[in-house]
Amino acid sequence: MIKFAGYTLALLGWMSPVAEARYIGPLLVKETSTGFVVAEDSKTEKCEVFAQKTVFTTNFGGVGNLTGVWTKNQTLDGDLMTLIQNARKQKLVNQPGAVDGPSVRYYAWMINPDDSVTRVMLYDENGGTGIILSNRSSEARVLKNVLDSLCPEMLKGIGPAPIP
Repeated sequence: MIKFAGYTLALLGWMSPVAEARYIGPLLVKETSTGFVVAEDSKTEKCEVFAQKTVFTTNFGGVGNLTGVWTKNQTLDGDLMTLIQNARKQKLVNQPGAVDGPSVRYYAWMINPDDSVTRVMLYDENGGTGIILSNRSSEARVLKNVLDSLCPEMLKGIGPAPIP
């Protein structure tokens, strides 16, 4: 159960006496891709963190285009929405990165009072364009660390350039 802005996010059918949010999607997401490689070596991965589970999806390129999906149960408890709301306040820093390389993207979903959601970018290393967008807030760093801990086998971004 996650509490935010006077609401209680209840998943898996549990009912709360407080107003219940209807958003049932992931709260944190990490996506990676191998970049420009031959089709047989291409791979994209998505790790979606919910309050009660983490879902991994891997798409393998080449002949057959195989997809693997697996789920790991865990409990994610704490004031996640406040971290996401505070991360949203930070402007993204744009810096150059490698071109034609892998891509790594971290983002969170902020649940609004009307149950709509807003995507909050934490980090986006686009190997296709060579642009890195980085949220340098301490809250974004915490959320990225959660994703890296719950999705340990995935690529990691190079990280933001030092602050001058």
